[in-house]
Amino acid sequence: MFRVRLEDGREPEVRGWIARPFGFFHGTPSGPIPHGSTHHYSLAYLPERRIVGTFHSARHCKSLASELARLWVRWGGSEPAEDPAPLLQRFQREDV
Repeated sequence: MFRVRLEDGREPEVRGWIARPFGFFHGTPSGPIPHGSTHHYSLAYLPERRIVGTFHSARHCKSLASELARLWVRWGGSEPAEDPAPLLQRFQREDV
């Protein structure tokens, strides 16, 4: 379980999968969704409790986390100064 900041500002503790510094849970930026009710998974950057993206499969969350981790390793383990938006957009296009 970990905390995320939702779009309404709440920071609930959600049940999900963790591979630091990321975690993903069954839900959207609006909040967690009971398992099986829909296919939305949100990837969160745990140190900031920030939702990075929401996808139709857990596989996309895992892949994006892997790509972002590679970027951050190149930046010495800190969040990169380069904009991750192109990477996020690519994953969102592939998720459709």
